[in-house]
Amino acid sequence: MFDPSAGKCRETNAAEDGYLPDLSGRCEGFASLRYDLAQKDAAPPELPGEAIAHQAIHDLRNEIGAIAGFAEILLDEAPPNLTAEHREILRQIKSAGETMLQLLDDLSGD
Repeated sequence: MFDPSAGKCRETNAAEDGYLPDLSGRCEGFASLRYDLAQKDAAPPELPGEAIAHQAIHDLRNEIGAIAGFAEILLDEAPPNLTAEHREILRQIKSAGETMLQLLDDLSGD
């Protein structure tokens, strides 16, 4: 019989405990169900969409980081014939990349 206070099955004599039916064969199934439910409560399952979102964030972070980094290199090592307009475009690319990286970090919780 299942003993809720102990959280497990125990040997019992149905007549001694005052129970009419002998449910001892069902006790193991009930204990197994309790174990399964406890496992499900222990760690919530990851939803398929969460895994996809995590992978997308990871992939985007790598690509956007490369673009922002490349724009920064171009700004730091710009040839003298680079116009002010070109420099401004590179600054905007770098700034937008950094903003996107921050947004991705916020989304991923890192």
